[in-house]
Amino acid sequence: MIRLTELEERLAAADGDVLRNELAARLQQTALQFKTRLARPLPRDEFVATNACLQAALAAQAVLDTWTTGTGSRFPTTSGAVAHR
Repeated sequence: MIRLTELEERLAAADGDVLRNELAARLQQTALQFKTRLARPLPRDEFVATNACLQAALAAQAVLDTWTTGTGSRFPTTSGAVAHR
């Protein structure tokens, strides 16, 4: 089976749930740090950059949450999604 990244390989492994849980915790902590920073007054450019980082962390969390670990599957699970070319 073709894998795109080492991360996919590790998530597809039998113990991939351990890695996914570790990464999810790290992403949650990172998002919390960005939210805390955004709660303070920031210069506009710093606010924009910090908010972009928060959105990226939340997007990564969302993708990770859809990943079925330990299945050998090379793609995240989808709920009724159809692939288009």
